[in-house]
Amino acid sequence: MVSFVGEPGFHAHTAYLNTPLEAATRDFFAEYAFLPRKALYWPFGNEGHTSTDGWYKTDKQTLLWADKGALRWRHPKAQLRLTSPPGLATEAAVHTTLVLGTRGGGRLRSIGVEFIDSNKRERGWQVATAPVPVAELERSDAGWVVPLLWSADAQPEQIRLVLETGSQGEMIIEQIAILPTGAP
Repeated sequence: MVSFVGEPGFHAHTAYLNTPLEAATRDFFAEYAFLPRKALYWPFGNEGHTSTDGWYKTDKQTLLWADKGALRWRHPKAQLRLTSPPGLATEAAVHTTLVLGTRGGGRLRSIGVEFIDSNKRERGWQVATAPVPVAELERSDAGWVVPLLWSADAQPEQIRLVLETGSQGEMIIEQIAILPTGAP
């Protein structure tokens, strides 16, 4: 039985139960439960909420869309660039690992990372990690583990993934995380 303010049986502490806000909060906490402090994480929504989390493509030859907790990317055999939202709260000495969770579709050959340094915007995109063949990367349960090799004085405010595909197809990106694996 649902009770509203001013009706008998209404209790403010239960007004949150069985609401969309409760479901969204539960999903949020489940997604972030096992991430370390200072981790940056983009889950691209969930089963009930679709989001690109501010990531976008820069080319005209591919299709990118959010779909129930993932980014779907239809692409030709090419080098693809996926750009993060601006204003990231990264610390170069702390955030030294990127994890890219992918599945399906076109074969991923290499992963590279570029960034915009807030101290040196005039330089444009700089290389944090040159494209590394996926055969040389560690693969965890969460995805491909890519070391971020930016200089200690860098202040990355935006990143761009450079993905080389070996075939035409559709890639599903389940999540992207930047982890605080460096010295605090």
